Amino acid sequence: MDNYAMQLTRRGAFRAFLIYAISNPGSDKAKNWLVVVLFDPYHLVFPVAQEKQTKDEFMVSTFKRVKDYNETYENYFKEEFRNVQFLDVADLLN
Repeated sequence: MDNYAMQLTRRGAFRAFLIYAISNPGSDKAKNWLVVVLFDPYHLVFPVAQEKQTKDEFMVSTFKRVKDYNETYENYFKEEFRNVQFLDVADLLN
């Protein structure tokens, strides 16, 4: 198992900020979307204090540990994403 796979098996490998949207709720024409607004890998976008480190210290130490990873979420979760319909956010507004 490579470093990337090892890290993803740990709790908290990434956070996802999501919006669940519904158009025409309660009608037969209702549509639902789960929109991923932001992935926060390893809490680098919004760091948190952890293990006796400030949030900035934790961010720096985490970045040093994972900076050489070169896999993408898209490639790693290819099978899970196979049946997912990806849309541009602008498409949701039409």
